[in-house]
Amino acid sequence: MKNLQVVLGRRPSGAPVPEDFELFAAPMPVPGEDDVLVRTTYLSVDPALRPRMNAVSAYAGPVAIGAVIPSPALGVVIRSLSPHFRPGDHVTGFFGWQAYAVVPADGLRQIDIDRAPEPKWLSLLGLSAFTAYVGVAELGRPRPGETLVVSAAAGATGAVAGQIARIFGARSVGIAGGPEKCAHVVDELGFDACLDYRAPDFVERLDAACPAGIDVDFENVGGDVLRAVFDRMNVAGRVILCGLVAEYNSDQWAAGPSLWPAVYKSLRIEGFRASRHFDRIPEFVDKALAWAAEGRLRQSEHIVEGLANAPAAFCQMLAGRHLGKVMVRVEENL
Repeated sequence: MKNLQVVLGRRPSGAPVPEDFELFAAPMPVPGEDDVLVRTTYLSVDPALRPRMNAVSAYAGPVAIGAVIPSPALGVVIRSLSPHFRPGDHVTGFFGWQAYAVVPADGLRQIDIDRAPEPKWLSLLGLSAFTAYVGVAELGRPRPGETLVVSAAAGATGAVAGQIARIFGARSVGIAGGPEKCAHVVDELGFDACLDYRAPDFVERLDAACPAGIDVDFENVGGDVLRAVFDRMNVAGRVILCGLVAEYNSDQWAAGPSLWPAVYKSLRIEGFRASRHFDRIPEFVDKALAWAAEGRLRQSEHIVEGLANAPAAFCQMLAGRHLGKVMVRVEENL
């Protein structure tokens, strides 16, 4: 048997294209002491992967040419040399875009597919949703009656961030690309409003949706969107930097807002990575399942079939063609 992998074939120039990736048939990996051999069932497709495809990446280190594309994934244990896992266990970890992976036991977390269907452990209960939880509950901390604005509101992280803000009693105003996405954010996810950043009167609509100003900005985009929101922050507002997708395909920094309002408005600007809060995952899973059961938290899924289609799914996701969490179902018999 061979292990089908998707590797980085070349570094993208600007927006990535499927030709930047290659399919590679590697030998089946062999687990060593305390390792676990996992068959991948679903793999995650995330915007944060794009900066790592550059030759230099301060985010989490660059992906080497010819290396497997790294990502969170779900899988089933095939063979275990660890006493903590046994064949048939459903697990999650950073397996990458490949059919099989050998993972140290301490890099795995068991999931219970009786509590939620397997794909939900990448969408509603996955890293993107957990990132939203940390950013809102730990850093933004919106209070009842405050207004939270979240960019990329139809995406896997933004959609959850806005819903959690509403659970906390705040108003949620989303920013997304296009009328269809904005309608989804309001009608399906329950945001108070959603604005199309492409609309010529976007700034006027932002003012109308936030008549009392903005208390928390959950920022996923940067660039022009961040500048518009930043100018409307209230005194003691919080700007939570989760991502800057507007810069991912560029080799230059986007022009940011003037920081002078941060001085006279006493703003707090804080970036974060969810990996520093992994000890709170069990807490998040319990709360997310409870909120979902109450009908207060949901997450759309866009599932692409077949490992070979992961590059195209990634490129389309970055171009904004999907709603919610994008993932790939990996075929069992390759």
